[in-house]
Amino acid sequence: KLSEVESFGLPNLEMMACGGAVITSAFSGQEEYAVNGENAFVVDIGDLEKATQRLQTLVHDTQQRKRFGESGLATARKRSWDTLKPDFAEALEQMAVKLPDGNKESCLPRLETLALGFRAFEELTAQLRYLNTWKKQIQARERSWIYRIANKLYKLRGKKADS
Repeated sequence: KLSEVESFGLPNLEMMACGGAVITSAFSGQEEYAVNGENAFVVDIGDLEKATQRLQTLVHDTQQRKRFGESGLATARKRSWDTLKPDFAEALEQMAVKLPDGNKESCLPRLETLALGFRAFEELTAQLRYLNTWKKQIQARERSWIYRIANKLYKLRGKKADS
C-alpha cells in the first residue's frame, strides 16, 4: 500500500488481520499501528526501489513473512472494533462533558450524530451476527443425512407428479 496521503490505511490493517505481510509507505494514516521491521516494512513515500527490495525480501524470507503475519495478527486484534468501541464511547462521553461553553452548542449536534451512528452500527453488527448464525444453522441442516434424504424424496415426488 504505497499511498502518499490517506486518513487511516485500512487495507494495511485488513492484510494484517488476514495474517499477511505488509509493505507500506510512510503516510500518516498507518503510523499508529504499522511498525517498520516488526509487523510491516515501511518505506519512504515514493521510494519504489526500496519497496521492491522489501518485496523481494518477503518473497525469499519465509521466516520474515511468518513473523510479520503473526505480529500483524496481534496488531489487528488490538485494533478490532470490539476492543476499541468502549474507548470510543467513553471518548464521546468525555467530549460532551468537557467541551468549552462556547463550542458546546456547535459540537453537541455532531456528537449526537456520532452517537446515533455508533448505535446504528452496533445494531447492524448484531443483525449480521444473527444472520451469520442463521446461515451456519442452515448449512449444518443441509449437510445432515436426514435433510439430504428428505430432499431427494421431495425431488423424486415432484418428478412423478410432473409425468
